[in-house]
Amino acid sequence: MKKDEHWWWLSFADKDLGFLGAVLVWAEDFKDAHLKVTMLGLNPGGAVKGFLVKDEIAYATEAPFKPEDHCNKLLSKQYINEKMGGARKF
Repeated sequence: MKKDEHWWWLSFADKDLGFLGAVLVWAEDFKDAHLKVTMLGLNPGGAVKGFLVKDEIAYATEAPFKPEDHCNKLLSKQYINEKMGGARKF
């Protein structure tokens, strides 16, 4: 892991289909995160939005989940709600 990398949350959606999934990935910036997700074969298409998961949130003892337990896989809405306590809780 590089020192300047952090957790990134990328969310994919389509105007007709709605939410397509989300991915947590360790990357330097949004561009790097998007590239990694695509290279891993996890990009479901549609529009993508992403944000940096701040370290103090990702590693807080009261965080609803640990990013490394859910990274590098396409997460469905059901998975996010059941396994991670819902979206945007971190």
